[in-house]
Amino acid sequence: MNWSRRRAASGVVALLSGILVVGLSVTAHAVPAGSEALGSRAAEQTAAMMRELEYQVIIDDAAGNITVQEDGTIVQRIGDQQMVLDQDGSWSIGDIPENRAITGAAWVSGCAGSFGGVIKVRNYLQSGATQTCSEGAYPQWIRFQLRSTCSGPLCIRFSNETGKIRSNNGLGYSRVANVTYTERCKSSGKRKYSQVVWPAGRGVEFGPVVDRKEPVVACDLNA
Repeated sequence: MNWSRRRAASGVVALLSGILVVGLSVTAHAVPAGSEALGSRAAEQTAAMMRELEYQVIIDDAAGNITVQEDGTIVQRIGDQQMVLDQDGSWSIGDIPENRAITGAAWVSGCAGSFGGVIKVRNYLQSGATQTCSEGAYPQWIRFQLRSTCSGPLCIRFSNETGKIRSNNGLGYSRVANVTYTERCKSSGKRKYSQVVWPAGRGVEFGPVVDRKEPVVACDLNA
């Protein structure tokens, strides 16, 4: 499977330049007492913005604080680490810049990753994701899940084709983490596919990030 070096490179540049975050923010699973109404409104606004995006974080299943910027960039913060998800299907993971400001060389380590496509090759379906990290971002890994549904316009309920597959980089102390899922098509029936990833850097797992491009492929894995 061919991965986009350009997207991964852009993620590394983002790590080196720092990120200024502007947008709506919601804290997942943590609403302080007495602020339920405010938290609910923020969550609704964030969810509404998220629904328009091809690449999303599933808020109900996510940890930490999630911000959606006006350009569709999503920032998820957990502890002192953050994931920045761009709308080209790439993400970067690293330290949260001090005072949420542009910090130049303050980034000393991090990860850059991206989705692969869902494609049919010689009667096999292929999908997956990849991530590359600097040594200071270990342990690092990706968990991956492929989902499918029928191909019509009303097909919105997805079922899992896989469990959570973990990347092949052992204990997470290697530079590159790859997940490649390949399975033979049982028939040429059309199915709509969606990918979900949980990328991790410095042992902090982000996501779930879902790819909503949802291509229809003439490959049914369960016929």
